[in-house]
Amino acid sequence: MRESFSPDGLYPPDHQPGMRVPKGGSMCKNCEYLKDAEKKICGEENFVRWNGSPVIPGEIDSYCSDWYRASGKEAAKSRAAKITRQEAAGMDFRELLDDDREVARR
Repeated sequence: MRESFSPDGLYPPDHQPGMRVPKGGSMCKNCEYLKDAEKKICGEENFVRWNGSPVIPGEIDSYCSDWYRASGKEAAKSRAAKITRQEAAGMDFRELLDDDREVARR
């Protein structure tokens, strides 16, 4: 697999800023920027600029973008969890900066 590097990270060659994803993980359905689930409206300005429209071009339970941010309940779960030292060792610097969880102390 050929990968490309950008200042924001290392991506596989088929990566797009917004794309279809497996159901159950990070997705528009549990994103803080989802403004209207029925109309599939995203309120994140960078996504709208990239997409050319606020309308999410896929099903909200199987689409996600680089601008995803966990909403309410999902964010609270994320904040409650801590990154283990072993998990942090496998993350690059950008991933650590972008992760809302704190690193677990011994």
